[in-house]
Parts: sequence; C-alpha cells; structure tokens
Amino acid sequence: MEAQGGATLRHAKTHLSREGLACVIVDYLVLRKESTKPGCTAYDIAKNAPRLRTTQRQQRIEEILRDLETQGIVHCERYEKASYFSITDDGMKWYKDIVKRFYDVLGPIYPGFQD
Repeated sequence: MEAQGGATLRHAKTHLSREGLACVIVDYLVLRKESTKPGCTAYDIAKNAPRLRTTQRQQRIEEILRDLETQGIVHCERYEKASYFSITDDGMKWYKDIVKRFYDVLGPIYPGFQD
C-alpha cells in the first residue's frame, strides 16, 4: 500500500486479547502433549501455534506463560539460555473443561479461533 510521495503505509497491527492469547497458548501446549512432544519455548509458540493467526511478540507470550505458570496451568523448566513450557495435568483439565467449550462457542464468530 502506498501513500502520496511513494511512502509505504503499514497495516495496523492486530493483537488477540490476553485471554484469547492465553487460550491459543494452552491449546498449543495441549496439542504438543497429546502428540508426546516435549515442552517448548515462547519462540516456538509464536512461530508454530496453529490457532495464532496474528503476529505476537515473544515477550508478550512469555508474560502470559508466566501468568499461566502462577495459576498452575503451565509448568516451566528454566535453563541458562532458555525456558521450556509444558501443560500441567491441571492445565489439561482446565483446557478440556473450559477452553474447548470456549472454542466451540466463539470459533464460528471470532476469526482468531477458527481451525
């Protein structure tokens, strides 16, 4: 897209709400656990989460992961150069009981949650 004088206009950035992003993160961690893959980094989530349709900063994802860890939904293994996150048993239960129903209701009307 070009403005007058040939300058390029940037598209407005769109972000999921914190709640929406938390659901996408948990969804990805559940998917990994069900396919017996190990924990993953925030970078991996930012690049590979299938329900993540908009660009999200790795820092924002890490903030939400820390919040989820505080709630007992996510477990973090910290090393000198990286942190790896995985879903806890309580997180799996929360996903199956609540998030799955959230997707069932909002998926058809909110493009960020469509498969």
